[in-house]
Amino acid sequence: MMMFDTFDILVPELLPFPSAEVRGEQTAFAGEGPKSLFVGEVKMGCVVHARDAFTDVAAWTGSADRANWIVLLLNTDASAAAEHDHTWQAYLDAVLMTLTAHSVWRVTCESDCDQNPVEMVSLAPDEIVKRLDAHRAANRRPIAFCSEQPG
Repeated sequence: MMMFDTFDILVPELLPFPSAEVRGEQTAFAGEGPKSLFVGEVKMGCVVHARDAFTDVAAWTGSADRANWIVLLLNTDASAAAEHDHTWQAYLDAVLMTLTAHSVWRVTCESDCDQNPVEMVSLAPDEIVKRLDAHRAANRRPIAFCSEQPG
């Protein structure tokens, strides 16, 4: 079961930080396919430009000027990690490392897209991780928030 319909981290550029690596996936027909961010051995999610991820960049990112920003599409990998306590904790650690490595970011997270108003909040990276963990622990509560660390 998918815990997240939407879980994105948006950054102006993906900065290098310890144990972070962008890897291309190999495909049988076209060589290298989509790129994913790994923090250690934790696969965080796909790495794409906002202009390629969203048809309405301004609506999804908060500004039309963010078309060249990098979006980490985390929903699938975060949902898979949430199925087991040890993978979930490792995933949360990777989220925390990713956010703290960047001084500017935007996190959008929804469990049921368009079913609940998105709460605009100002959270520090550790508070985001705590909120995500609390959502998983509750297992029934919808989550719909957006937090931004402006530059």
